[in-house]
Amino acid sequence: MLNFVFLTFSEFFLALVYRLRGGGFIQFGGDTPPRLIWSVAFTLVLAGMYHMRYGFGLHDLYLGLAIPLAFAAVAFVPHAFAQQMGRSALPSSSLPLAKRWPQAWMHQATMAEWVGMTENERFFYDFDGMLNVGFFRGLLVFTPLTPLSHSLWAPAAAVLTITIFQAIAYSIGWEVIITLPSLKAHSTEWCEFFNGMAWALAAFVFMFA
Repeated sequence: MLNFVFLTFSEFFLALVYRLRGGGFIQFGGDTPPRLIWSVAFTLVLAGMYHMRYGFGLHDLYLGLAIPLAFAAVAFVPHAFAQQMGRSALPSSSLPLAKRWPQAWMHQATMAEWVGMTENERFFYDFDGMLNVGFFRGLLVFTPLTPLSHSLWAPAAAVLTITIFQAIAYSIGWEVIITLPSLKAHSTEWCEFFNGMAWALAAFVFMFA
């Protein structure tokens, strides 16, 4: 029971911090400070779950690795226009490879193809793109932390969780009709909020699967 109470707290906490990372609540004047705050917050949640499951031990030092990993995941794995979930006027393929590399293996829709797509076709194209973003971010974070999970398949389950829920978070977020401070209706702001919840769920799967 305590595990699920902590999960609920973690989801709300990381939802707020991930939105902070995206520019909500406080303006930092740069990407590095909010990314670092996010990385530390994620690591604290992961550490809390680890201690609930395994107690304290030598692995505590290894938990610190989660900070640079979580930072790298948001800094170096871009989502390009896929976060618009079909709403962008341009396809992600119009951007340089450095800004869309997680989606590079997909069919790179031309501008003519993009314009000719239906609304649903654009949505599912970007949904696939966000699946790739979630996969590479999850792979970067959870694979090196495998020794903490005491299981070989738990990291894979965590990667699968964030792969799926990264795309779902952005799909749902765009549909929210409520506007709150730093959470504008029908925007990526709610998407970021839900994506923070997805990372809390992935961390829980990593530790308790």
